[in-house]
Amino acid sequence: MIFKEKYKRYINLYIKFMMILIFILVCLCGVLQPIMADDYVYYNDVHNLGLLKYMNKYYFNWSGRVFSTFTIGIIMKNDFINNFIGILNGIVLILVIFLSLIIALKRKPKVFSEDRLTFLLIFCTAWFGMPVLAECFYWKTGAAFYSYPICLALIFTLPYVFYIKNFNCKYSKYKALFSIVMFLLGIIVGFSHEQIFVAIFFSSIVFYRHCFKKVKHKEIPLYLILGTIGFIIGGMILICAPGNFARMKTAEASALYKVAALGGYFLIYYFINGAQKLWIWIVTILLVVYIIKIQSPKKHLFTRNIKWCLFWIVVAFCSIAPMFVLASSVTARTCSSFIIFLCIALAALLNWDSDTLNKFNKSRLGIIVTVFLVNILFGDLLVGVANNYMLDNQLKKRDSYIVTQKSKGIKDIEVAPFDIYPHVATYIYDIKIDPNHWTNISVKDYYNINSIKINYSLQKHEVEESLDIVESIKHYWENKFKKK
Repeated sequence: MIFKEKYKRYINLYIKFMMILIFILVCLCGVLQPIMADDYVYYNDVHNLGLLKYMNKYYFNWSGRVFSTFTIGIIMKNDFINNFIGILNGIVLILVIFLSLIIALKRKPKVFSEDRLTFLLIFCTAWFGMPVLAECFYWKTGAAFYSYPICLALIFTLPYVFYIKNFNCKYSKYKALFSIVMFLLGIIVGFSHEQIFVAIFFSSIVFYRHCFKKVKHKEIPLYLILGTIGFIIGGMILICAPGNFARMKTAEASALYKVAALGGYFLIYYFINGAQKLWIWIVTILLVVYIIKIQSPKKHLFTRNIKWCLFWIVVAFCSIAPMFVLASSVTARTCSSFIIFLCIALAALLNWDSDTLNKFNKSRLGIIVTVFLVNILFGDLLVGVANNYMLDNQLKKRDSYIVTQKSKGIKDIEVAPFDIYPHVATYIYDIKIDPNHWTNISVKDYYNINSIKINYSLQKHEVEESLDIVESIKHYWENKFKKK
């Protein structure tokens, strides 16, 4: 049943208004996320060494992620950029979801009309299904190493996606300029992150294999070929970095351990942990797909479209493959690119019959689902904004306290722990009781004091030292094996 026009008009205005508020709150969460953990490390290094020596240190001693290392260095070097980078982080999150939808649909989506339900379902899958979302999108260091690379990778992928849609070159007027841009963008994406490199490299192999079946190799546009060449060059700079070999000595050496650890993160974070359950959103999308399928007169299109979905599922698994062979630590954020590629796959699955999907959007059930989605997103974002505001406020009070103590000549400082509940929009990694913990040392160097540590007696009520359930389990077993 189609809602009456007089009701539909007001409901559409309400949904559009709520979506605009959601976009604003997404950016506001980024603005309010304070400096945390590794941010202090990069701030200290880039200010003490200068940008060139800082880049040299990380490339030769830690990681080949040139773009990400350079980006966080620029952010921390420039106080003006550092103060306003939060709003960019929120915009990048929205852009990643939007780009994911473009790739899935192979066209520009109409977010406020025909494709709004698909957009909201994918947004909810990323927002609620990725419990480390703040760590990858709002935390400054996390954004530089995860959200920016995935965003650039999706932008880089767009010309290839549009080309295989009908094998037409749409950039013939600006061929030279576009070729240069694609070559440079390919280099940047290539040396941004090893997970991105492996995922896009696999995509490139499938792309050219598909093209050679449809067109002659000479007909493939130059800008796509140069983009791939630049991408491979960037990837070689990334993989061959001396820092990767140095990092191997500190990273987990056992591939079996990494497989077990990664499985643990998937199981605990994405399927068991509290309110954030990825499987709920996967099942929700599959239910919508099923409803569309039973209503659609074009069931033969489903088989063709499912190939596009399966392709991105394989790409998602390729993105976590580097964790087993390269110098990469297995953490919950390891799965962030997996979730984004999975979102593309799910959006592709929804798009197999746009006419029936559009009819469902206008139906009573479709509108109820859409209104429900915008309301739960809006409500959770309000909680996220409030949480980040409180965390930012507590950090400012701590900063003022440290500066005051330092002015009195006290350079061995004890502070109360953060009293903040974990939330998908909030990244918290507090200093520890041990003053020799790496986080404590980086904060100590940031304030130029002798030492700093947490004192739980300064807190009015008990607060857990670790807000990370997986980290707690990991530390428990590490300590148990050390005792043996």
